[in-house]
Parts: sequence; structure tokens; C-alpha cells
Amino acid sequence: MVADIKHSSLREVPGPGMFEPYTQEVWPSMALMHIVLRTKADPVTAIGAARQIIHDLDAGIPLADVSTLTDITKRSMATNRFSMLVVGFFGVLALVLAAVGIYGIIAYSANQRTREIAIRIALGAQRGDVFSMVLG
Repeated sequence: MVADIKHSSLREVPGPGMFEPYTQEVWPSMALMHIVLRTKADPVTAIGAARQIIHDLDAGIPLADVSTLTDITKRSMATNRFSMLVVGFFGVLALVLAAVGIYGIIAYSANQRTREIAIRIALGAQRGDVFSMVLG
């Protein structure tokens, strides 16, 4: 018995589980089996060696969906990653639209007040004062 197993997603709440020998048919169907291999070598090369060892033990055991833990983790998080990508894209788009809008309003305001700004500069107003007036 084990206390915490996540079966399909990294976001799911871990639940209890158990490991049993393959020869002991605890469940109604033993059609699905997971084999987990921990290795210090490159996982991709270890997959080939594991396939050969399993084939040597019993040639009738089919192996399907053989993948590394990194691939399984990436698949589990793909929906969340895509959602965050879309949210990030729309966030950047909103930021660009806001910057263009603010620039347009300031440019329009400065264009409407060109004569006033010129008179203030001619009368000796400092650049900082004119700049804060335009932004204000």
C-alpha cells in the first residue's frame, strides 16, 4: 500500500494505491500494466534495453506508449501551458493597445495645445514644466 499516487495529472489530488504482483489477479482485468524503470543512464537508451529484456522474458507481452517521465510530465501540463500562453499573448496585446492609446491621447492633446506650449516656452518656461503640463 502507498499513500499518495497521482495517476493522470500533476494537478490531481494524490490518492492511496497499491502494488501487487502481476501473477496475483486482484483486479477484474489485468489488461493494463505500468512498468516504471529508474535509471542513471540516458532514459531513451534505457528504453531500448528494457524492451529487449521484456521481450527476452516473454515475447508475447506487447509494449505500447513507452515514454520518459519528462514526456509524461509535459503531456500532463500541456493544457495548462497552452492556457497560460494564450493569457500571456492577450496580456501583451492589451499592454500594446493601452500604450498606443495613451500615446495617441497625449499626441492629440499636445497637437491641440501647440500654440500654448510655444508661448510658454517663449516666455521662459522650463522644459520640465512644459513636459509635466503636457502629461498632466
